[in-house]
Amino acid sequence: MTKWIDKLKIGVFKKRHYDKSYKIYVTLNVALNEKEFQNLTNFKKIYRHEILDEFGYDLLKDSEDKAQEFISKKIIESNTDLIIGNAIWNLSDVLSIEKKINKANKSIDRIYIPSVKRREKVLAESKDTYNNHSRWIDEPPGRLEELYDKFTTTLDGLKKELKKTNIQVIEL
Repeated sequence: MTKWIDKLKIGVFKKRHYDKSYKIYVTLNVALNEKEFQNLTNFKKIYRHEILDEFGYDLLKDSEDKAQEFISKKIIESNTDLIIGNAIWNLSDVLSIEKKINKANKSIDRIYIPSVKRREKVLAESKDTYNNHSRWIDEPPGRLEELYDKFTTTLDGLKKELKKTNIQVIEL
């Protein structure tokens, strides 16, 4: 997996000047109805699942590569500012989509991710839910913290690697 990501980085991490006629924003685990997005009135707001539905993506048959291909196609075909909710889940998603859209002289401008404060709030709420329903949940104690740490590591890696690019990472 690492060698594959390193190969993608070669083409993506060069700072180039892309067509900036239209802005392209994506989110990772941040909803489009957040107040921070209300002022983006000129943007077409669409969720990942809406794009996949539009292209006939079948969750049971199609691969994640196919999903990234459809998202990339939507970005390439777009002739307006675009923000895609939950478009990515990790660095390899960003790199894959970016590589495809770079061929059309387009680039992701911003990625919105949940802030530490927001993630800690979700963890606290999840712990409460777990404590209230643990007898019905088939997860061992400590699993929530494990998932939280893994997600934090994913976000930290994303922020670190994208510092070398033209893509802004913004925590909400």
